[in-house]
Amino acid sequence: MKYCVVSDIWGAPSATECALWLGVSPAAVTHFTLAKLLGAPELSGEALHQHLFTRGEAVRVVEALLSRVPKHAVAIGFSAGGTLLWQAAVQGLALSALTCVSSTRLRDVSKIAVPNQVFFGAEDPHRPDQNWLEAVPDAYTLFHNCEHAFYAQMDGPGMDLIRAHIPKPGRASRVSP
Repeated sequence: MKYCVVSDIWGAPSATECALWLGVSPAAVTHFTLAKLLGAPELSGEALHQHLFTRGEAVRVVEALLSRVPKHAVAIGFSAGGTLLWQAAVQGLALSALTCVSSTRLRDVSKIAVPNQVFFGAEDPHRPDQNWLEAVPDAYTLFHNCEHAFYAQMDGPGMDLIRAHIPKPGRASRVSP
């Protein structure tokens, strides 16, 4: 089973953190940063966010994902990385499953055919509203007393639960937590 992880606008989490968190060999994880997918490795944080969502450069990242993500990978996207993976799935990216963590811009998207689940900090003011959560993703979880970047600590609140619901080799895929 191949995993594909797409980081947030800060490049987090790292490839090493993801492999350790997933409990798999680093060779089993294809890790992308949004800046490198955009072809602008010097960009980070708010400057990268502006390029992606204000200047419309997210389209280039989606195109890169369509050509670079291994077919039928289990994809995990953090914040903007999850949003752009979702957009790639809308355009036909063949994934076995998609997990999005704190991908608040998903509030503007509709259903996809790929099995999916989303996780948000309940205290994140930009997370999708309850109507979206009940209508669009296959499954969702809100972590109380957590804000947007709760995933920054890979051993922090909720991260064990998220990991438990990501398909693993030899384990049947399931979507609902």
